This record gives sequence, structure tokens and C-alpha cells, in this order.
Amino acid sequence: MQQIEATFVCRNASTGLCQCEMGEWQVLQGGMWNAVKSPYVSRYVDVKLTDKKSTVFSLSIQDELQKWRLACLGIGFVLLFLSPIVSKWAPFYYSSSMALGILLVVLIVLFQVLF
Repeated sequence: MQQIEATFVCRNASTGLCQCEMGEWQVLQGGMWNAVKSPYVSRYVDVKLTDKKSTVFSLSIQDELQKWRLACLGIGFVLLFLSPIVSKWAPFYYSSSMALGILLVVLIVLFQVLF
């Protein structure tokens, strides 16, 4: 494989060539480009070369285990199984209703300021 300095890469949702916006193009760093892709979204990798030479590219996709997702799943199961016990606590009702009320006030104020 040939090392090229002026190669740009973009992930886009279009099927056309070079349909990315100007700010979406990223320069390859040392011939490598790493990105996180959602498995639920169809995306295409678009490559743009500044010189007109023919070049061979290789694309490798690796699935990585993200431990924070497993931790969130475990915390969710623990909360699910503790919910019958926790729901009978009076401090839980007062603190959760207060937190929900504060969150709603913040959202309403943000909505009024932004729109």
C-alpha cells in the first residue's frame, strides 16, 4: 500500500461520490483513520485524494467490547430488581419528585431561552 499525505476521509449517508460537506472531511493521520460507527445507521466511507494517482485502500472493521455498556446493563438490572423495595421508601418519593420537578423547570427555562 502506498503512503499518501493528502488523503481525506468522510463518513456520509449518501451514495454519491464526495457528497460530504466541507467541514466533515478528516485528514488521515499516519495513514490510519479510526471512527466509531453505530450498527443501526447506514453510512458510507468516502475517500478523496488531492493527487490524481491510482491508489489501493484497505478497510478493516473491528468490533470492540465496550465495558461501560455492560456496566450500565448491570446497574439497570440491579435497579430493576430493587425497584419493589425502593418504591416503598418515603425518601425515594420525595427526592425523585423533587429531582423531576427541578429537571422540568430547567427544561422549560431552556426552551424559553432557546426558542
